[in-house]
Amino acid sequence: MNHFGFGWCFHFSLGSTLTNREKALNMKKSKAKLEEAIQEYVDAFSLKHDIGFSYWIADIPGTVGNFDNDNYFMDFEAIRLNIDLNRPKEEIFEWYDASIESAMKGEPIINYFSWVKGAR
Repeated sequence: MNHFGFGWCFHFSLGSTLTNREKALNMKKSKAKLEEAIQEYVDAFSLKHDIGFSYWIADIPGTVGNFDNDNYFMDFEAIRLNIDLNRPKEEIFEWYDASIESAMKGEPIINYFSWVKGAR
């Protein structure tokens, strides 16, 4: 009996038993799951804000998305936070407009998370 009071124990291997091919297949599955989750966030964001998703910059999902035919460019982290924290509908656009204004004045841009926490 081991020191946990069980007559058996688990054996954990320090080395990987997966082949390179199996690792590549697992990574391919993980990538597909990630892209599916990203798409679910984009769909929820589009529905919540009544704007259409157009494309990802450089065609890379989860980076910066274009919405409403070039009217809005949103990084995925802002999209995710807006949905996960169930922020008010108009807030992200207030942040977006303030960010554009700050950039045009050469001022620092406040990230969405800090904006949500009250930074102005």
